[in-house]
Amino acid sequence: MTGQEDYPKYIDRQTSLSGDAIKEIGKSQEVPKGFYERYDGIISPERLRRQEPQITVNGRVDQEMFKQVSTDLYKIENDENDLSHLQVNFSSFGGSVNSGFGVHDLLRVFSRKHNVPITITGYGPIMSMGALIIQAGDIRQMPENSRMLFHPISTYVEGEVDRIEHQIAESRALYTLYSEIVADRVNKAGKDMTPESVQDLMKANMGVGTYLTSEQALQMGFIDEVI
Repeated sequence: MTGQEDYPKYIDRQTSLSGDAIKEIGKSQEVPKGFYERYDGIISPERLRRQEPQITVNGRVDQEMFKQVSTDLYKIENDENDLSHLQVNFSSFGGSVNSGFGVHDLLRVFSRKHNVPITITGYGPIMSMGALIIQAGDIRQMPENSRMLFHPISTYVEGEVDRIEHQIAESRALYTLYSEIVADRVNKAGKDMTPESVQDLMKANMGVGTYLTSEQALQMGFIDEVI
């Protein structure tokens, strides 16, 4: 690089370098403070060197989803990414209750461990256990065409009476835990919500549950933004 005629013609649009500054770079072979030179010769702001990490979580809530989220978070921990924030793109009709708690807790533990705020953007269906998982976000978003659903936790029981009673008791405990997690997150957002109110939504419409538009979810405190 011996002069302006040798300087790369393509300069990142987000720079504010004047023609004189470009000449000076060409002469000195120095990159301005706060910028770096890419492999292709383009001068870019330093903030573009490391991109904000993001993961996509979608489909049925089950052990496969848990495994994938765990793997994705592990990769982020070991990559040279800017861990100032994590973006999660999320979509699900729901699935396994216990797996849903696991995915929720994976995200919360990651956030606390690295002091990283998490934004979860819910696209399309945010339903059943999906409505709980999105509560793991420090910022919870839904586009205007997404839908949220709260409905009762279902379980299949069979066997001896003692076994059935045990399974029913466990289902009730999960029911309570679900409603407590959701209510606590809503209260942290500055809205007033009790676990009993969450359970009322789940049991509404003869057990069908309650469907919410993005705007309704926002008004009730289940998300923070409609985007």
